[in-house]
Order: sequence, then C-alpha cells, then structure tokens
Amino acid sequence: MVIKVVGLILPWETYFLPKIVSRFISCKSYLSEEECKNITFSLCYSNVPDQIDWDKSLAPPLYTENIFNKCCELLSQYYNVDYKIDNDIKGCVGHRRIEFNKDDYDYCVTFDSDMNFPSTLLKTYLNITKLFNKEDILVFTPQTSVMWDKTWQDVCYFDIDSRHEYYKKPERFNIDLIQPNKELEIQEVNSKWYGGMFPCYSKGYLKEYPLHEQLGNGYGPDDYYLLLKGLKGPKKHSQYLIKGLIVENSKMYWGNFTNKENYELNYFSKKISDEQLFKLI
Repeated sequence: MVIKVVGLILPWETYFLPKIVSRFISCKSYLSEEECKNITFSLCYSNVPDQIDWDKSLAPPLYTENIFNKCCELLSQYYNVDYKIDNDIKGCVGHRRIEFNKDDYDYCVTFDSDMNFPSTLLKTYLNITKLFNKEDILVFTPQTSVMWDKTWQDVCYFDIDSRHEYYKKPERFNIDLIQPNKELEIQEVNSKWYGGMFPCYSKGYLKEYPLHEQLGNGYGPDDYYLLLKGLKGPKKHSQYLIKGLIVENSKMYWGNFTNKENYELNYFSKKISDEQLFKLI
C-alpha cells in the first residue's frame, strides 16, 4: 500500500518549507524502514509567469528555487521524493489534478505549506487505511484545533467559542504538545474539510470523481468539489474523522516569519464562483 503526499510550493511559500520538511522528517521516528517505503512525496515548485514582479520584489527567484531544491534533497534522505520545477502549474488545483490522475498511489494526502501537524501523522494514516478498502469512496481527516465559525465545530478539537483563548497558549508553538494523551478514535461524520488540512483520499474516491477541468488550475475549490460530488454523485462518500490527531493552520504564529510582503504579487486565486461550481456537480 502506498500513501502519496502531494504539495505545491509557490515562491513566497518556500519560507515555510524548511519547517514542514522538518515535521515530515520527525514523522520517521514513528515509522519502520519498511513503512517509510510506503510513503511517497510528489512536490512541485512553480514560479508562475506574471504572478510576481521580481524587479519590485526583495527576494530573487533563484533564491526561492534553491530553498525548494535543498529542502527536497533533505527530505529525499528519508523518503521516496519526486520533486520538480514546473512554472506552467498555476496553483494547487492544477497540481492536485495531475497527481490525482496518476496511478502510483492507494491513498493520496494533500497539504498546504502553512499547516502544522504532529509527528504521528503518517504513522496514523498507515495504520488506519489498512482497515479499509482503497477502492471505496473514502476520505480520512484529522481534527483541526479551532476554526473561525461553528460550521466547523464537528472537526474541531477545541470549542469554537474559546478560540481566542486557545490562540494565547504557548504550547501551540509545538503542536505535539497539544495532542491529547489518549488512544485515537475513528468516527464517521457528515462534515467538511479543506484541502490543506491533510485530508487522505482513497484511490476509489479520486478515480470516481476526478477534478473537473473547469475548476481551473489556481488556488480554488477542489476540496468543496470533491465534497459535493461525494454527497450528490451516484456513489456516496464516507468521511472518517480521526479524533485526537490535531493539525492546524499555522499562520497565526508562523505569519510573524513569512516573507510574503517581500514580493510584488498577483495571486492566481479561485477563478470559479460557487454557482458555476454547482453546475459541475
């Protein structure tokens, strides 16, 4: 069984990359050498044409490209890592579509570079996916710590109403410290997820519902599209929440170290409205 981890890194996101690579390396302490062979990475760097005005930016393009290459070389010492530079890929939707359409995985995990996650993440996914059939329409999601409104409460570990107090906790700087000291629980839920929070899709899900070309290629609604297809399509999906495995968006504190403001940026974000998306379902 192969779990493929898919990530696109844009130039300003290379500043996060050493952190996330170090977290993936820390996952190896929970894996045997044989289990490491069952984890593959497909990482891509894209300096999208016309997205950044490099003449008005403080960092040169070669600098960010070198960070990507060095981080991937380091990660390759521990896992099977396929990495490339492809400036024709405009965003995570385009990259995920390419990787989902391949036949080199049994389960596929997506992530955003500004996420934080525990060292047990990969071991947990290896253990849990063994209990299921990869040909079924499945998605496994960790819990996130908190989100911004109550529609996310089902997948949150902490109560939404206490999120401002949670943000003050110093242990958030090491996400392993907020993992509950108890056995993980798998619970079937009817909720939602987002593509950056390490959802783990079965091959059956991604082959049954490939990402539509009209979703575009930038940063966009691949997660919402898959959710709606799983709810309304001919084959219904099952979502399993891994209670006690907590990830979170790390912008709240890693944002202090970002260099995004160093770039003159024209970000290729979502190009399709919800109304247009609904017509694709």
